[in-house]
Amino acid sequence: MHQVQQAAIEPHACITYWDEDDRLVVRTSTQVPFHVRRIIAPLLGLPLRRIQVIKPRIGGGFGGKQEVLLRTSAHI
Repeated sequence: MHQVQQAAIEPHACITYWDEDDRLVVRTSTQVPFHVRRIIAPLLGLPLRRIQVIKPRIGGGFGGKQEVLLRTSAHI
């Protein structure tokens, strides 16, 4: 049997905003929203209760969306 690597059709991406209760809302294509919250809380210096992660339906990920990818870009 040949080796196969899964590849998601949708990109690794997220949208963030502050809600009316001053919580950071993160909408991201992940399989594990609790890991996302646990990882980004210390990076931003926020307690877990101030971060809400929303995970849309992403279909069959087979493990391809379990990690948190941190990439930065500067657009001027």
